[in-house]
Amino acid sequence: MKVISSVSTSTPAIFQSWSGRSLSVLITSVVHQQQDELHYITMTTIVEPEQMATIFHDQWFHVTSHAMLNDVSFEAEDNIELKLILAPSVARQIVKQEADAEAILLSVIPDTFISRTIPELTQAELWYVVEAMQTVSLPIELAHEGQLRHGFHTIWRQELLHSPSTRNMTSQQQPSDSEIITNNDNLSNQLEQFLVNHQIKYDFHNEQLIRLKLHGKNQVSWTELIRIEDDSQLIIFYAIFPTLVDEQHREQFALQFINENYDLMNGAFEMDIADGELRFRSTLLCPTGIDEYSMMKIMNEHVLIMEQYVPALQDIT
Repeated sequence: MKVISSVSTSTPAIFQSWSGRSLSVLITSVVHQQQDELHYITMTTIVEPEQMATIFHDQWFHVTSHAMLNDVSFEAEDNIELKLILAPSVARQIVKQEADAEAILLSVIPDTFISRTIPELTQAELWYVVEAMQTVSLPIELAHEGQLRHGFHTIWRQELLHSPSTRNMTSQQQPSDSEIITNNDNLSNQLEQFLVNHQIKYDFHNEQLIRLKLHGKNQVSWTELIRIEDDSQLIIFYAIFPTLVDEQHREQFALQFINENYDLMNGAFEMDIADGELRFRSTLLCPTGIDEYSMMKIMNEHVLIMEQYVPALQDIT
């Protein structure tokens, strides 16, 4: 998308609901973007955790359980970043008035002495949450490991920010899932679209890592991590075994899985000798975007691997 205008700020604002209730936020940016003939106006805000509970309960900014693509439990200590998008019909009217990002910012500032060039945009129903992310404070001993971010995306991200090339198509003209995936602009968005298409629940561990909770036969369950390397055009899958290998068995398992790796066509077992974490890794090269068939093939292979090896590991350890 082409950025038409933007402003970075740290400005308090107050949104109003149709019922007369108010919500205070801190605005950090406003961006007006254009792709083809479509215009998008987004605003990034910061809210406190207790305010997020109100947003959930009262369905502010069209946040409903149906709209949320994944579940998340926010921490009570850390603020939450909400990315909002203005209703397209309102955005079109603003574009006609040639208002820039600064004028949009002024439209939500609660100051009667401000000279506004467009009407107030403080009505919460005019805005849609496309994502909510929280940067979690890590313990001191883990602070050097970087940031941990988690949150949720909504259907409005796809409904209001999806590729304009597919916006006006009829149901008969809609491209296949794999074509929709490859039309997105980066691997992260493509991967999210794949998960949405297949109704797979997910959580953002951080900006490069998505976490899934998967289940197989005989009550086998495990954590699946999907790592995104946009620069290298790679997606890496890690199936994490739910049980650590006991120290007394680590050397035995290391030798066993070296032998297992010898005959594998794709993927490999890996073990952290220090703590006994065992995982199965597969890599997918995506030079032209995500291929849905290859994605499903790898995920199905991980299911078969975990169904076979998790019970065996639990029996030994």
